[in-house]
Amino acid sequence: MAQLNSLIGSVLRDIIRAQHEANLYSLSLREAYGAQGEARDFRVPGALLGELELSLQYAVRSTDVRHEEAETDYPALRRFFGELAQQLARTALTGVATTASSADAEDPEGLNLLLGQERDLERGFGPFLGRKIGEGLNARATELLRADGSLDTDLLVENVMKTVDTHLLRNPDLERLFAQEDGNGELRQKARTNLLTIMTVLVAKRVKDYNFVRRKVFSTQEIIVTADELKKVPAAAIQTLRIRVSPNGYLPDEPVVDPEIPE
Repeated sequence: MAQLNSLIGSVLRDIIRAQHEANLYSLSLREAYGAQGEARDFRVPGALLGELELSLQYAVRSTDVRHEEAETDYPALRRFFGELAQQLARTALTGVATTASSADAEDPEGLNLLLGQERDLERGFGPFLGRKIGEGLNARATELLRADGSLDTDLLVENVMKTVDTHLLRNPDLERLFAQEDGNGELRQKARTNLLTIMTVLVAKRVKDYNFVRRKVFSTQEIIVTADELKKVPAAAIQTLRIRVSPNGYLPDEPVVDPEIPE
């Protein structure tokens, strides 16, 4: 027994795979047909699939088959990352400013700059840091999202901390501030440790009620396609499905864009 949608999908995948394998084989012959190759006087052989027409005979066994598919809600995921990134940026600035203040840092200029960034969150460095955090999350969205639709909080925090470390804790304007105490960047390490604790708690709280996988249930047809089974079916019940396929849906020289998060 087979399902009609799965069977058609399998046929289409096999056609694409056949073209892919033909392309790879042609590429493997390039050395032999190159300027120094033994077959340099000949053109590199290749094959390009054109329009194909397939006929499939089948009989419907049942139309009451339920099929469930999981679909990632990428628009909702992008919105969530955007909101979370701005919140984490504000948290990072507040946390680092608090650590610097409590350490009696001797760089008033750097501390004032940091406190100013903390308070002026509508423009300037705050939104900039939020955008950078958001870009980092979007770039690794497929890794952060588990199969069940939940987010990997440990990996998410790790990703955020890398961005914060690059753009905040190692900000050239704050280098003198963070390098204080023993000359080995102890204040920077304290700030990083405190932020890691805060971020871990905040992220876990924010993501716990979110799920970004939508499950849809479809009705599909269960069909008979093997010759032995079709012999047992009345001729009037056998149907023919004709599929016309054009594998070359885009020009080979067109750039193929692989977005970080599908639209």
